[in-house]
Amino acid sequence: LRLVGSEMCIRDSNCVRAGEYQSSRQLLRGIAQDLAQGSCSAAEVRLRMLGLVSAVEPTLEEVGTALGLEDLPSPECWLQTKEVTSITLQIDSVLETLAEASAQQRINSPSRLREQFLQYAESHLTDPNLNVTMAAESFDMSPSYFSCLFKKSVGAGFLDYVHQNRVRLAEEKMQANPALPLKDIAEQVGYTTPLALNRAFRKYEGVPPSVFRKQM
Repeated sequence: LRLVGSEMCIRDSNCVRAGEYQSSRQLLRGIAQDLAQGSCSAAEVRLRMLGLVSAVEPTLEEVGTALGLEDLPSPECWLQTKEVTSITLQIDSVLETLAEASAQQRINSPSRLREQFLQYAESHLTDPNLNVTMAAESFDMSPSYFSCLFKKSVGAGFLDYVHQNRVRLAEEKMQANPALPLKDIAEQVGYTTPLALNRAFRKYEGVPPSVFRKQM
C-alpha cells in the first residue's frame, strides 16, 4: 500500500508541475474510486489521499505563483479534514482552478500558445493513437475549443497539420531509402496501415505514394 501510494503521489505531483491538471484530477478520482468499489478501506484511501496532499503541497504553491494565483487555499486545511469525499472535492476544485488559469494564460500569449501547439504536434506526430481529444486533454481544453484555438494559432486544423506533416515525413523516408516498403514507412510516420498512408498522400499530394516514389 505504501509503495503504491508513494508512486501515485510522485506521479500526481509531476502532473501538477508539468501543467497536466486534468491527468492529475483523474489520478485523484482514482483514489476515491477505490473506496467506492471497496478495493480499499476508508482508512487506507484517506492515508493515500493525505500522502498525495503532502506530495503536491509544494508544487501547488510554485505553480500557483507562476499562474498569478495568490489566493489558493492552503493544503494544511485538507490535512485536517477527516472525510475522503471532502478532501477529494477540495483538491479537485483547486486543480480545476489551475487548469482554467493555465488555459487563460495560453490564450493571452498567442505566440507561446502556437509554439506549444507545434511542439506537441511534432513530438506526438508518429503516435498512431494521436487525435484531437488526446491533444485537447494535454492542454486542459475541450476538443472543440482546442480545435478552434489550434486553427487560429497555426493556420490549419489539427488533424490537417498532423496528416500533412506525416506525409512530409514519409516523403523524406522515401528519398532517404527508396527501397523501404510502404508498410514500414506507414508505421514509422504514425499510420497503422499502408491504406491510411495512401489516403493521406492522395489528399495532400494528389497522387498515391507509389506514384510519388516513381516521380522522385
